[in-house]
Amino acid sequence: MNLFKALDFSVIPAHAYHAALACGLPLAIWRHPGASEAQTVVAFGGDVGTGPVDFCDGNPGFVFSQFTNSPGQGFFIDADFCSYGKDGFVCNRDSNGRSTGGEFLDMLRQYRQRPVDAPHSWYESSGLPPAIVSTAEATFCEWVERVLERIRDGDLSKVVLSRVQECELALDFHPLALFRKLCTAYRTAFVSLVAIPGIGTWVGATPELLASLKDDTFTTVALAGTRPVAPESDKWSGTWHEKEIVEQAMVSEFIRDCFVAQGIFDFSETGTETARIGDLLHLQTGFTLRNASRYAGAELQRFLTALHPTPAVCGVPKAGALDYIASIEDHDRQFYAGYLGPVNLNRESQLFVNLRCLQMHGQSAVLYAGGGITVDSVPEREWLETELKLDALLRFLGPGRQSSIAGRDQAAELLCYD
Repeated sequence: MNLFKALDFSVIPAHAYHAALACGLPLAIWRHPGASEAQTVVAFGGDVGTGPVDFCDGNPGFVFSQFTNSPGQGFFIDADFCSYGKDGFVCNRDSNGRSTGGEFLDMLRQYRQRPVDAPHSWYESSGLPPAIVSTAEATFCEWVERVLERIRDGDLSKVVLSRVQECELALDFHPLALFRKLCTAYRTAFVSLVAIPGIGTWVGATPELLASLKDDTFTTVALAGTRPVAPESDKWSGTWHEKEIVEQAMVSEFIRDCFVAQGIFDFSETGTETARIGDLLHLQTGFTLRNASRYAGAELQRFLTALHPTPAVCGVPKAGALDYIASIEDHDRQFYAGYLGPVNLNRESQLFVNLRCLQMHGQSAVLYAGGGITVDSVPEREWLETELKLDALLRFLGPGRQSSIAGRDQAAELLCYD
């Protein structure tokens, strides 16, 4: 392993992106919540493998997992090249890796001498249909009504429904420019750009931590409920309503049960508080397990398998909600509501739920958003909640790219009802 010193953070992610695409290599670029610098990993092998997430003894890299997949597994981008801040490293494992790595590093040096904001191609999924049908309001509201019938019958307590919206992009659109805008707008979010040949290119800014292991401390959070807040407001002093409180409590109870099912009882939790991500508010409860090394990596792996997908993106009970989502939604969630993040880098791992995200599709972006349906849900308000979530990305896709919300004051009035 050779340290790669004196790299300019402001340009390395962009140069690495262009060099990786020129060589047909997978990469991930991300910025941690509250951080000032982005990080980048590139795998020198053209393919990405799948396997369980190893928090403790695995290779360093970046995990990208679908909403539904083999339990506890995801695509893994090996950190053969990694840059963070002014530091980084290059790791060559075999003759093929050295050859491909050399080609990438040559391209990286070349791109350091070229402009990096010009329009550029991106990877697309080999499994996407030629056209994406955006979810209509009437369709989504009809889905909500069907879920409410099942909830009233007692079969389910909560189902998270998602929708898609396709947005045509300007000819000069670039994923890196969107990544930078999201980093500036959402300081407390995990911002990411993942590009894998044959799998596609995704960009997002998610508010939800799934699991973190740092300094022998394991952390997860229960996040649910959504409210708008005026952009000029520093805080919100209103009250949450029964529907949102119950929805968040379901997620918290589910996480407690996951700990107990793995024989882990010595975790602690914070009081539920309001967390702000951009112009949206959520209810959040934190869970912490200190001295996590007392437990084997296999136990943490089983915990992650049991945890994902949480009721925040799936429903209660999990198996019934998953089956109903598959039967009612007319689109494939793919990596929306899956999880992603770096593992075993700088002796820490952090995985986030892939929310507030979009996928590249031709010269369009396909955006995903969802909302939790409980017995107190109102279809029109659930639609409006998804509009607010889509707006978190749409506003950065160029002039005229925005949701159909007439105004955020109107949205606040409709969602923050008494």
